[in-house]
Amino acid sequence: MNYLMGAVNEEWFGLVLEIGSYSQHDPYEEVSKNIRHAVNWQINENVHHFGTQKPVDLERLKAIIRGSDYQGYYPIETLRPGDP
Repeated sequence: MNYLMGAVNEEWFGLVLEIGSYSQHDPYEEVSKNIRHAVNWQINENVHHFGTQKPVDLERLKAIIRGSDYQGYYPIETLRPGDP
């Protein structure tokens, strides 16, 4: 992602950072690597942590976001049945 963002290098090109899309490694480390490109978010109820679905660690995610310069909204996507 960082390579792609650098290759395009356009002011109006940004990343919708969907944490549920990081599925191969530690999603929080991956988010930390890409957060500088975020123009919006998609915060999911679950993340794929080394291939296993787990509830998102909101405290860990909040610390990553607060440590960045991102300013904006945090859309939340809920997909489970019932009242999330």
